[in-house]
Amino acid sequence: MADASGVPRVYHGPGMAATARVRAELPGSLRQLGVRRLLDVPCGDFHRMLRVDLAGIDYIGGDIIAAIVAENQARYRGDGRRFVHVALTTGMLPAADAVLCRDCLVHLSFANIVRAYRSVWESGARYLIATTFPRHAHNVDVIDGDWRPLNLDRAPFFLPPPRTLLVEGCDEQGVRAPTSRSPGGT
Repeated sequence: MADASGVPRVYHGPGMAATARVRAELPGSLRQLGVRRLLDVPCGDFHRMLRVDLAGIDYIGGDIIAAIVAENQARYRGDGRRFVHVALTTGMLPAADAVLCRDCLVHLSFANIVRAYRSVWESGARYLIATTFPRHAHNVDVIDGDWRPLNLDRAPFFLPPPRTLLVEGCDEQGVRAPTSRSPGGT
C-alpha cells in the first residue's frame, strides 16, 4: 500500500504535515541536550523521520512488529541508522541517550505506561521525549489501543517539568497539543 505521495507504507502513521513542526525542531533540541544516540520507539514505517537531519546522531528505530523492522532494515539501514525488534512495555531497550516515544503512550493503559517508563529507565536513557497535552486537566485510563490525550505533568504520572517542549500543533479530537517533551535527566 502507498500513501498519496506514492511512498510505500507498512501501516498507517501520521502524515508529513502532522509532524512538520516536530521534524523541523527535533534535531536542534537533540543537539542542545547532547544526545548522541536516539531510540525512536515505535518507529513505524520511518517515513516521518526519513527527512529529519540527524547528522552526528546514531538513530535506532524500534518497533514491536517484526515485518516493519525487516522492511525498514532493507530500505533505510545505513551509517548511524539501524532498526531493531523491541517491545516498549516488556523488553529490554537498546542503550540510548534519549527515547523518542511520539504518539504511543496516548494509546496505552496506565499499567502499560508504567511498564514503558520502567523500560526507558532501565535502558539508561537520560531523556524521554513523549507526546503530552499540557492543557489537558485530567488523565483517564483506557484499554490498550484506544486513544486519549495525556498530560504527563498530572496524576498518575507527575513527570518533572520538561527541559524542552516542541509544540506540534496537532488537532486531534479538538485538543491543541504540544507534543514532544523531554523531562529532566534521570
